Amino acid sequence: MEVLPPESQAHCAVIPITGQKLTLLVNSPVWASKLRMMQSTLLKTLQQKPELANVKTLAIRHSAKAFIPIGKAK
Repeated sequence: MEVLPPESQAHCAVIPITGQKLTLLVNSPVWASKLRMMQSTLLKTLQQKPELANVKTLAIRHSAKAFIPIGKAK
C-alpha cells in the first residue's frame, strides 16, 4: 500500500475492509504508535483513491502473530 511510509510496509498487513473500516495489523507496538500518530493523514490519503473512497475509519492494531507484510504477498 503506497500510502504508507516505505519503512513501515514491512511491519504492516491489511485486514480486509469491513463496512467502511480498514484495519492495519502491525507486528510491533512501536509501529502501531507511529502509525496512530499519522492516522488522520493516512485516512485522508486513502480516501483519495477511488477504490477506498468509502473508507471512513482507519484502525491500527498490534499483533505479535506472524503475517505477510505489505509488499511480500504474492
